[in-house]
Amino acid sequence: MTDSEESNRQDPRLHDALAAYLAAQAEVLRLAKSSGAPVHDQAVSPGALSLKRTTEPMAGIRAARSLHKAARRVTADYVRLARAEGICWRDVGEALALDSPDLPDGAGYYLAAAAYEHAAGKPDLLREPVYQFDCGSCWMPIADYGPYQSDPRDNERGHAQDCQRFRAQMSAWRARLASAL
Repeated sequence: MTDSEESNRQDPRLHDALAAYLAAQAEVLRLAKSSGAPVHDQAVSPGALSLKRTTEPMAGIRAARSLHKAARRVTADYVRLARAEGICWRDVGEALALDSPDLPDGAGYYLAAAAYEHAAGKPDLLREPVYQFDCGSCWMPIADYGPYQSDPRDNERGHAQDCQRFRAQMSAWRARLASAL
């Protein structure tokens, strides 16, 4: 086994990142070709025997930008699905890789806020962002005001009275309150 294979085996994120990069490269070439741009082989460096498939730079940039926008939309679709299933904003932040060494220890709140603001936009003096999704339990449209308040009723509005997901959220919140006393 080569060193590269060993490091990919040890950290599956590297393997996933490489696979995503190669898939994106192939899709950029496909998009460029479908728009009429030529696709050709080019040496990886002057005098090299290895070749890579490439296209005209401007067509490649346009295709890569389209792919980037599409990936952002797909990410937004999965964030909405995660919220519909009751996945908390902190976990969404981890999946979006928004955690950073600059965040303080026990930074779950900051990670949750970063994820919410990534999805809904940052609050300012003139606008309080609201993230909309349909609850996966009661199927009601939910107005999500972010992870800023302790009481789930202040964060998510619109659940049906018999919503199992929201009832579980309220029970967990009440248990945390009781254990803090």
